[in-house]
Amino acid sequence: MGGNQDPALDVFAPAQNGGVIEGSIDLAAVFGGTLPALIYVATAPYASPDGGTLYSAAQSPTTKNGDGNIDATEILKISLPQLKVVP
Repeated sequence: MGGNQDPALDVFAPAQNGGVIEGSIDLAAVFGGTLPALIYVATAPYASPDGGTLYSAAQSPTTKNGDGNIDATEILKISLPQLKVVP
C-alpha cells in the first residue's frame, strides 16, 4: 500500500517531477459491501505546487470547453457489472 490511512484506498506516487500516480479503491469497502450501479470518474493533472492550474489538454475524459475546471459533462459514467464477492 502507498501509506494511505484508509485500507480501502491506496495511492502510489513514485515521482514529483511529472511521474506517474496510480491508485486503487476497494469499492465494496467504501460502499459498505454493496456496490453502486454506477460510479463517476475523471482524471486530470495539475501543476505543482498545491493550488496549481489544471492541464485541461491532458484531462480524461477530454475537456469540452478548456476552462480549467472538471465540469459535470466532463465526467465518465461507468456502469458496474453485478459482482459477487467470494470468500
